[in-house]
Amino acid sequence: MLGLTIGASEAETFWTGFPESARPMKIAAMRRLGGEMRAAGSDFEAAKVAASQQAAAVGARFVEDGAEPAIAEGAGTDWAGAGRGCQLDSVVVLLDDGALLAGVGSALRHVAPAILPWWSQGAPAVQRSSATRQVVETEGVDTIADGLAVRLPAPEALTMLNGRYETVAAVSDADIIRAMAVAADRPGPHR
Repeated sequence: MLGLTIGASEAETFWTGFPESARPMKIAAMRRLGGEMRAAGSDFEAAKVAASQQAAAVGARFVEDGAEPAIAEGAGTDWAGAGRGCQLDSVVVLLDDGALLAGVGSALRHVAPAILPWWSQGAPAVQRSSATRQVVETEGVDTIADGLAVRLPAPEALTMLNGRYETVAAVSDADIIRAMAVAADRPGPHR
């Protein structure tokens, strides 16, 4: 959501849809970028449906993260700059709706032979879908990682993920909290 809002902030007019359960800090960051913010639905998928319907009603373009190759390419471009001049053993990246991993996997394959995604145990839809190469919808999600809370992956994401990573690791909310604490204690930018 935040990445799309940053990109949309260059447009003349835009609005960002998000679930009512979105984290307040993320909503505040999006509000600072301008545009109209609209909470709709109890989760990410319900917010996508509401946003798609609103866009259709007013004749606007609906942009879905995970379904747009340009978003994956943008993520890859960002990470390619970070990998320039490096030779890495591996890169660990989160498996959200698939766009970030597809872009990073494509851009960094030449400097990191192992692309190692992780996913929240409480939001397994994208991992299951990627493993079976067909869309698998889950009943719901249960994770503190609201940016990973996808229960119905975009089919386009599965196509973009093909061949972009190695083994996927499942992490618990406790693992995520520990990683956040480690990152908070270290100076410098965090991706």
